[in-house]
Amino acid sequence: MKERIRESSFESLRILCMVFIVTHHFLVHGLDKAGYYGNPPDAASLALNSFVIVGVNVFVLISGYFGINAGWKSFLRLYLFLCFYAVLFFVLGWITTGEFNFFHLITRFFPFSHSAYWFISAYFLLFLISPFLNFLAEKLDRSGFLKLLLVLLFVDIWFSYIWAASTNFGQRGYGLFHFIVLYFLAQFIARHTKTPDKINWRFLFGYLGFSMLIACFAIVLWKTGMADAVGVTNYAFAYSSPLVIGASMALLLFFRSLHFRSKVVNALAASVLAAYLIQESSFLSPILYGWFRSFGTDMNGNVWERLFRDFLILLISILFVFVAMLLDKVRVLLSSPLEKWATQFDPIKAITKRFKA
Repeated sequence: MKERIRESSFESLRILCMVFIVTHHFLVHGLDKAGYYGNPPDAASLALNSFVIVGVNVFVLISGYFGINAGWKSFLRLYLFLCFYAVLFFVLGWITTGEFNFFHLITRFFPFSHSAYWFISAYFLLFLISPFLNFLAEKLDRSGFLKLLLVLLFVDIWFSYIWAASTNFGQRGYGLFHFIVLYFLAQFIARHTKTPDKINWRFLFGYLGFSMLIACFAIVLWKTGMADAVGVTNYAFAYSSPLVIGASMALLLFFRSLHFRSKVVNALAASVLAAYLIQESSFLSPILYGWFRSFGTDMNGNVWERLFRDFLILLISILFVFVAMLLDKVRVLLSSPLEKWATQFDPIKAITKRFKA
């Protein structure tokens, strides 16, 4: 496959996905009106969550579309990035509480095995096996690739979505297998479909249509009593749900049809993952989610008030992601010298050369 230059359309999509993820977390962990923890949801939050639930899926699809380059430099950059924030939040917690735990400090330097972020752990596993996935995707022809996708989608949807309540396999898309399925889906698009020359609005309408179906499904499940609050989220908002996968694919394909380049967008997108780490950090998340829980209680009146409440959450999420990306540029300035020094030597290349010799 020819090397693909990332246009700003995909970088802007990454930013949008992070806004979706942050909004989702504010709704679920803060406002707690989407049913994830058993509390009664409301229609406004169920509807908004239906449009933002695609964030994680699309993030992985973007990686699959371009293919992960699992080299030493990319690993080291990710490792230093995670360690920086892990140590930073440990120090902030130490300063504010006065409690110091040496073991907890040591674990901050093992961000993949001792991570509180499920996405980071799953993505790292995908990173490790990506060379083999790339090799397989390159060797398969279009027909063979389609057969592989059908098998993977069947297994993912059947075990990780339909049987999710009775088996630990897949866990509704929160795991490596679902990420592999998304990776191959995007690889197929990149290798075996033609990039459109102009904006294809049908895919945007497809995303909106799938999202509205998710919203209707969730609201009907709740209002009719067909499922309890947790059941609503398990069936309507599972990452391995066919509707969620469809909405994710449609959004990716729409942004794929956009063609523009912006240095500002690309520079901001390089720091977008910082918003996830900051929001979900053990230091800041109790403060953020506690405030949103109080905010939700104060604005829990009629349907218009709830819609306005969720609109404000979306605006706050946009602002939060933007500020986080700007703050991460300080991290870039501080860690760049260390990163430059550490990437001068590639131990993987040195080991493989020795074995070849």
